[in-house]
Amino acid sequence: MLFKRGKLADGKDVREGDLRVSEGKILETGSDLSPRAGERVYDLEGCYLLPGIIDSHTHFSLEARGAVSDDDPRAGGMSALFGGVTTVIDYADFLPDRPLPESITARQEVFSTCPVDYHFHLVLNNNFQRDRLAELEQLAALGITSLKLFTTYPEVGYMLAEDLWPDILNTCKEIGLLVTVHAEDNALVEERTENYRKAGLLGFDYHPRHRPAASEVEAVKWLVGMVEETGCPLYIVHMSTAGAAEVLARARARGLPLLGETAPHYLLLEEKLFEHPGAARYIMTPPLRRGSDQERLWQGLARGEIDVVATDHCAFTAERKMEAENVLEVLPGIPGVETLLPLIYTYGVGRKRFSLPRLIQVLSENPARIFGLYPRKGSLEEGSDADLVVYDPGPRWYLQDEDLHSRAGYSPFSGLELKGRVRLTMLRGEIKVEEGEFVGRDSGGRLITGRRIQD
Repeated sequence: MLFKRGKLADGKDVREGDLRVSEGKILETGSDLSPRAGERVYDLEGCYLLPGIIDSHTHFSLEARGAVSDDDPRAGGMSALFGGVTTVIDYADFLPDRPLPESITARQEVFSTCPVDYHFHLVLNNNFQRDRLAELEQLAALGITSLKLFTTYPEVGYMLAEDLWPDILNTCKEIGLLVTVHAEDNALVEERTENYRKAGLLGFDYHPRHRPAASEVEAVKWLVGMVEETGCPLYIVHMSTAGAAEVLARARARGLPLLGETAPHYLLLEEKLFEHPGAARYIMTPPLRRGSDQERLWQGLARGEIDVVATDHCAFTAERKMEAENVLEVLPGIPGVETLLPLIYTYGVGRKRFSLPRLIQVLSENPARIFGLYPRKGSLEEGSDADLVVYDPGPRWYLQDEDLHSRAGYSPFSGLELKGRVRLTMLRGEIKVEEGEFVGRDSGGRLITGRRIQD
């Protein structure tokens, strides 16, 4: 297949050109490629050709709090494709009573019907013991490049004992694993929550007060200390606050190996939504914050202080979320994978906060590089997988719940104006979505292995 007369956009620049796909790979790019006999030609006039988007933080079929999220890998992957996302990085839970590789293979079985490519972070929960540290080396043979640790959530078994952290980080530094972290100070969260519980202040509008901005800031400060002590690179997921962004920026300026991620909802939605009817639909953790936090996060992205935008997609139907009678009962999580690209294009590039190449960096190239998938993913280089998105920047439209394909049945971004639409999504040379219609196979995703930091 030959893409003609387009603007090819990657993390370096935007250039006029053509691109040829063959046998699932990008075969060549050029300024005036001629069609071959029988080759389909796609006219890109007026559109951008982008590398496939990588959502490096999703939760398909997440099991927690006695519930399972509504988007399984097939439904979540279908939603992703309509938004130009061709690879997701989801999570595999550590299984304490089984050999370590089975934590990955068990999760891979769940993803057997996923229509996009995928990779996994391994979550170390509170069942992980010091005597199993040596097994982490086995992840290299599986092509898994990262762990996920939590500084909070003891009630669902995610929070690790503090004295385990140095040993885990020292081990990961030695073998080249990247450690990703959900950063909230649990002592502060528990203190605030207990005080509000005693006072009967459990309305949805109290969510940001139960889990205050200070809890994220203090946790990130503690993690900076862990990096200073061990030298292990850390990646802070779904950053929501100006204070945490500032702490991260100062630590990076001192040369510490810290990376940061934020999410569209922290860039575009404010905590005042918790005061409105239907507030349960907007409950996720960490909570939404203030406009000043949003602006600092946008600045961090533009300055290169924050590396990635990912969605933390964890879809529950509005009905399931609205069953909660108070903030402590809400299933936390929102859908987002399908709206990642149009939102960041509209409010990042469209509002002139940063360039299109910077968008490609934070949505595709950086996650590919950070998690060892580059240049197979996140690139328009010859030999890279033909994961491609045709994006038409012309249309302006208002997002409505019925436009989307998640089983959540709603979008927290409904009503926002968007600029541009995905015209085509291709995965490894196969057209999956074209002009708003699914035209590919509804499975076919593969586990994509990565290279570790030291490889």
